[in-house]
Amino acid sequence: RLAACVSDWDAALEPGARFDFVVTNPPFLPDEPPAQRLALYGGPRLEATGAALRAVSRRLAPRGRALLLTSERSGRAHVEQLVQAAGLRPVASLVARALFEDYRLDLLAAAEP
Repeated sequence: RLAACVSDWDAALEPGARFDFVVTNPPFLPDEPPAQRLALYGGPRLEATGAALRAVSRRLAPRGRALLLTSERSGRAHVEQLVQAAGLRPVASLVARALFEDYRLDLLAAAEP
């Protein structure tokens, strides 16, 4: 079963709603891009990416997984810090080149207690 929701992160979801699989493609560029790519601007410290990861952490079922898309330009070490700060951990990663840029897909799970 698939449920799709458009929301400001997880604000439109019912309190306590949990999901087995979450896909997030938050704004992930730390530098303000040209106007045609402004939707990708995540703030100088990737505040938007951090907010998305915190929402994922709140909504992920105990054994659930999440898929996160970021760019090489996001800064790998900083993204890893945001993942950890949200209470998540990487399970697997894949790097793919498209349009002269490397994109990273990270499969995430809740951090182990």
